[in-house]
Amino acid sequence: MPDTALAINKRIERVVVAIEDAKLNSDPAIMAKYYPRGVAIYNTVCKTCHGEDGNGVASLAPPLNKSEIVNGNKTTLISIVLKGLSGPVKVAGHIYKAPEIAGEMPGFADNKDFTDDDLAQVLNFVRRSWQNKGDKVNAPDVKALRAKLASRQKTFTMEELTAPAKPADAGMRTN
Repeated sequence: MPDTALAINKRIERVVVAIEDAKLNSDPAIMAKYYPRGVAIYNTVCKTCHGEDGNGVASLAPPLNKSEIVNGNKTTLISIVLKGLSGPVKVAGHIYKAPEIAGEMPGFADNKDFTDDDLAQVLNFVRRSWQNKGDKVNAPDVKALRAKLASRQKTFTMEELTAPAKPADAGMRTN
């Protein structure tokens, strides 16, 4: 018979880690007070792929929770939400690519149902929910980047968003 004490100890360890992680989570009720439109948009548009807990959904999308992209430079995340993202993406040291995730996240820059304030709210909800501690995004941040990226027709790749700017493309650099 296998050592049941070892199995029980491993399970207890996983439960303790889950409890500690839960203590670090932001309270969803508080987030709903600060970002009501952001919560509504996340729950209707984003949750299907990124999950209610922000930990991603297998075969659809990577996690947002504890993501260096979410917690990093807000211009990068705004660019992704506005114009979308295709290809592999690295989150917490793991490279997510097809078939582990779907190939492309759509952008919302051309969707007239979402104002700059709406997108700022959903970005703030994501950047402050779960265990994320990203800087605040304002509607003027979204508006400025929406104008700057207006002529862009394709989704971004992570290589584009993280590559050092060259003189020819310095105007399109997003981080």
